[in-house]
Amino acid sequence: EKAAELWEEPILVSIAAKHSKSVPQVLIRWAIQAGVVPLVKSVSPDRTQQNIQVHDFTVSTADMADIAKLDCGWRHNSVPSGGVVSAFDGES
Repeated sequence: EKAAELWEEPILVSIAAKHSKSVPQVLIRWAIQAGVVPLVKSVSPDRTQQNIQVHDFTVSTADMADIAKLDCGWRHNSVPSGGVVSAFDGES
């Protein structure tokens, strides 16, 4: 799974450790701070709870930039949709 590989990225592991959070929590928080609405899911009640515990920390400007450099080429749609754009190129 693509996400599992991303969760092992050293920079993400480091940022997560700095905040005592999981890598998915850091990525959810990064998306929120970047103005992207993350669509998260889980069948695990524990993970669902973790997914909403992202409002008690912020990702620094430097860490935001480091995460953005991890562009995996994954895409998302802007809302209102103007077509498909990259979550990493600053377009909205």
